[in-house]
Amino acid sequence: MKKYYIIGAGLSGLRIGQLLASAGNIVEVFEKDRAVGGLMKTERKDDFLFDIGPHIFFQEHADEYRDLIGDDLHNIKVLYGIGFNGKDIVSPIRPANLIKNLGARQSFFLIRDLLQKKLNNGKRESGHIDSAEKWAISNFGKEAYRQFFRDYISKVMELPAANITEEWGTERHKFYKEHNLWEKSVKFFLNFIVNQDNRGGYLDVYYPELGARQIPDAIFKGIEKLGGRVHLSTIIDKIEVNEDKVSYLTIIRQGNEEKIKVEDESVVVSTIPITDLFSALTSSDNHLADTKKESKGLRYRNLWIYNLVLKRKELKDKAQIYFPESKYIFKRVYEPKNLLKTPVNIDNTALCVEVGYSAGDEIESLGEEKLYLRVMEGLKEFYNISDADVLDMWSKKIPYAYSIYEIGYRERLGRLARYLINIDNLISFGRQGSFRYNHMTNRVMDSCEIVYKFIKSGLTKREYLGSPEPKSDFY
Repeated sequence: MKKYYIIGAGLSGLRIGQLLASAGNIVEVFEKDRAVGGLMKTERKDDFLFDIGPHIFFQEHADEYRDLIGDDLHNIKVLYGIGFNGKDIVSPIRPANLIKNLGARQSFFLIRDLLQKKLNNGKRESGHIDSAEKWAISNFGKEAYRQFFRDYISKVMELPAANITEEWGTERHKFYKEHNLWEKSVKFFLNFIVNQDNRGGYLDVYYPELGARQIPDAIFKGIEKLGGRVHLSTIIDKIEVNEDKVSYLTIIRQGNEEKIKVEDESVVVSTIPITDLFSALTSSDNHLADTKKESKGLRYRNLWIYNLVLKRKELKDKAQIYFPESKYIFKRVYEPKNLLKTPVNIDNTALCVEVGYSAGDEIESLGEEKLYLRVMEGLKEFYNISDADVLDMWSKKIPYAYSIYEIGYRERLGRLARYLINIDNLISFGRQGSFRYNHMTNRVMDSCEIVYKFIKSGLTKREYLGSPEPKSDFY
């Protein structure tokens, strides 16, 4: 029986804790927040469930979720949309829907570019696709890049698309394959004749009765039932490394400092941002100081979320809508009422609005009130609402929402991986712990399975991973 100290009680930390505790191990989880869930939290207000972004769940792990919450897991079909040129375009995009919303001329250039890209597919020089800009143009054409990708990438990643690596697209390739306009163009006339509305496809997903947070809450209870402990409001201040092993953890709880000895057979599993992990590391190793400097070169994008309750029965029929144009300061808006119909306030609706920002940038310097005015400018235009429709509003800042794939990040991350691979009783993984941008729920669940398989193997990290590289599932 081994003991595992897990840092962070988001989905990654809780799920790996659940797997380890189920196998009879001793598990202790440390979380600096007052509640579990990390980015997967839900607030309830006026009968609406507000997630930190709409955390939908997919078929791949539906059985695990059902084991946790039973019949509270609902299989639902939802529509996504793209807010563009004042229109609400159903996603995945269909040619007839494009023509209906953008007009024949504007749509023609988009489909023409895609056709040229498809015909020239064999001539692509993939080795030269080293930025998100080149990736988008290579796959969708210059016109689609200009209209749908250029400004959206900057909203999410802070930097111009030319300064972001191609992995911004390749790691989300499954999602973008659904937007393959070429295949839909081939079937255009048939689609148009058979389905005049051309509403696009519904996404078949799952969602909990009480919001996304119901999943981590259920895992938390399961860990405690198995004898594990979850320490809330507890900060990991220092992780002391001696002779390539974590020997002590220093925690701060209720203002008091405690030092925990990490026994020889124990393992520390970190799911916190890898930058925070390196900030906490202490060692007499001369290389640590230089590696810490490298870690500071990695950056995360934050979210400023505005939640609104509105005096309107419904605004759109989409669960969420993406906004690629720069005139909208927000990047995505979701309407909780369209994600799950019960429980819900039938007389009103609500919106959750996501604005990307970085510490000290122009957006953060606006402050809550001025940024709210900018948010409302876009909402008034697109949703045709007024100030009088807003019954309630509150905002919150969410740090570490997205890893910024700035060109050069792989080299920095690789140096961190090479340092961590030698500390065999320390594992860093998860969306923030392995510096990943791609989808949260499936990515986290898959990573937990991989880490658990490694732990069961009894191998060292170097034996299991071989040479460390920046895109490993764990370090």
